[in-house]
Amino acid sequence: MTQTLDHQVEAQAEAATALPADEVFDLADAIEDAMTAKPGRDWTPSELGRATRQPTAHVRQVLGWMLEQRYIAASGNGAWTRYSERRA
Repeated sequence: MTQTLDHQVEAQAEAATALPADEVFDLADAIEDAMTAKPGRDWTPSELGRATRQPTAHVRQVLGWMLEQRYIAASGNGAWTRYSERRA
């Protein structure tokens, strides 16, 4: 049985984050809104957690998924990783 693209994306989001797909998409939208509000800024997961009023652990999981999907860009590594909007 073939899955639609929507179901595949939902399954990928749930597998990557251990959160329900609707929560992943809602949090991804909130993260995107926070980043768009301050263009050019690099964000840490804790800063985005405060901006979105969500737990940092959830934000970090969703950021990882967004990075895999190439929705955002990252710089640095490990604990020093900072995230920003993808620049064209």
